[in-house]
Amino acid sequence: MRRLPLADALLVKTPCAKGWDTMQDDGSGTRFCTSCAERVHDVQKLTRAEATALVEAKARGASVCVHLRVRSIDGAILLADGHAFHSTSVRRLNPSLVAAGAM
Repeated sequence: MRRLPLADALLVKTPCAKGWDTMQDDGSGTRFCTSCAERVHDVQKLTRAEATALVEAKARGASVCVHLRVRSIDGAILLADGHAFHSTSVRRLNPSLVAAGAM
Protein backbone atom coordinates (compact mmCIF):
# COMPACT_ATOMS: atom_id res chain seq x y z
CA MET A 1 0.00 0.00 0.00
CA ARG A 2 1.33 3.43 -0.96
CA ARG A 3 1.72 5.77 1.98
CA LEU A 4 -0.07 9.08 1.46
CA PRO A 5 1.27 12.42 2.64
CA LEU A 6 -0.37 13.43 5.93
CA ALA A 7 -2.55 16.08 4.28
CA ASP A 8 -3.95 13.60 1.76
CA ALA A 9 -4.55 11.03 4.49
CA LEU A 10 -6.48 13.60 6.57
CA LEU A 11 -8.85 14.67 3.81
CA VAL A 12 -12.50 13.96 4.48
CA LYS A 13 -13.64 11.34 1.99
CA THR A 14 -17.21 11.06 3.27
CA PRO A 15 -18.50 14.44 4.46
CA CYS A 16 -21.04 14.38 7.26
CA ALA A 17 -24.45 15.85 6.57
CA LYS A 18 -24.48 17.23 10.10
CA GLY A 19 -22.63 20.53 10.47
CA TRP A 20 -19.70 20.95 12.88
CA ASP A 21 -21.52 23.71 14.75
CA THR A 22 -24.46 21.40 15.46
CA MET A 23 -22.28 18.67 16.99
CA GLN A 24 -22.02 18.43 20.77
CA ASP A 25 -18.76 19.94 22.06
CA ASP A 26 -17.18 17.73 24.69
CA GLY A 27 -14.44 20.23 25.58
CA SER A 28 -11.57 17.94 24.57
CA GLY A 29 -11.05 19.03 20.98
CA THR A 30 -13.63 16.57 19.72
CA ARG A 31 -17.34 16.85 19.16
CA PHE A 32 -19.91 14.10 19.17
CA CYS A 33 -21.97 13.55 16.02
CA THR A 34 -25.37 12.22 16.96
CA SER A 35 -26.20 11.16 13.41
CA CYS A 36 -23.32 8.67 13.15
CA ALA A 37 -22.50 8.29 16.88
CA GLU A 38 -18.80 9.09 16.32
CA ARG A 39 -16.32 11.44 17.98
CA VAL A 40 -15.11 13.99 15.44
CA HIS A 41 -11.57 15.33 15.94
CA ASP A 42 -10.81 18.99 15.17
CA VAL A 43 -7.59 18.80 13.14
CA GLN A 44 -6.69 22.43 13.92
CA LYS A 45 -6.38 21.45 17.60
CA LEU A 46 -4.08 18.49 16.91
CA THR A 47 -0.31 18.38 16.82
CA ARG A 48 1.46 16.63 13.96
CA ALA A 49 2.01 13.59 16.22
CA GLU A 50 -1.68 13.45 17.15
CA ALA A 51 -2.79 13.79 13.51
CA THR A 52 -0.34 11.05 12.51
CA ALA A 53 -1.74 8.82 15.28
CA LEU A 54 -5.26 9.28 13.88
CA VAL A 55 -4.09 8.35 10.38
CA GLU A 56 -2.34 5.28 11.78
CA ALA A 57 -5.48 4.28 13.72
CA LYS A 58 -7.49 4.60 10.51
CA ALA A 59 -4.94 2.39 8.71
CA ARG A 60 -5.44 -0.24 11.42
CA GLY A 61 -9.19 -0.24 10.73
CA ALA A 62 -10.48 2.25 13.31
CA SER A 63 -13.40 4.46 12.41
CA VAL A 64 -11.98 8.00 12.41
CA CYS A 65 -13.82 11.24 11.73
CA VAL A 66 -12.16 14.65 11.48
CA HIS A 67 -13.12 18.27 11.02
CA LEU A 68 -10.77 20.32 8.86
CA ARG A 69 -10.44 23.80 7.59
CA VAL A 70 -8.48 24.39 4.43
CA ARG A 71 -6.70 27.74 4.20
CA SER A 72 -8.09 29.57 1.18
CA ILE A 73 -4.79 31.24 0.21
CA ASP A 74 -2.90 28.05 -0.55
CA GLY A 75 -5.09 25.08 0.34
CA ALA A 76 -3.07 24.18 3.45
CA ILE A 77 -4.45 22.14 6.33
CA LEU A 78 -3.25 23.74 9.58
CA LEU A 79 -2.36 21.94 12.80
CA ALA A 80 -2.11 23.25 16.37
CA ASP A 81 1.69 23.12 16.50
CA GLY A 82 2.12 25.40 13.50
CA HIS A 83 2.54 22.75 10.84
CA ALA A 84 0.78 23.39 7.55
CA PHE A 85 0.28 20.55 5.13
CA HIS A 86 -0.48 20.82 1.46
CA SER A 87 -2.42 18.14 -0.30
CA THR A 88 -2.14 17.10 -3.90
CA SER A 89 -5.91 16.59 -3.81
CA VAL A 90 -7.02 19.72 -1.97
CA ARG A 91 -6.60 22.04 -4.95
CA ARG A 92 -9.47 20.19 -6.62
CA LEU A 93 -11.70 21.00 -3.64
CA ASN A 94 -13.36 24.25 -2.69
CA PRO A 95 -10.47 26.25 -1.18
CA SER A 96 -12.62 27.46 1.72
CA LEU A 97 -13.63 23.93 2.56
CA VAL A 98 -14.81 23.24 6.07
CA ALA A 99 -15.75 19.62 6.40
CA ALA A 100 -16.40 17.03 9.02
CA GLY A 101 -16.69 13.35 8.32
CA ALA A 102 -14.93 10.07 7.85
CA MET A 103 -11.46 10.15 6.39
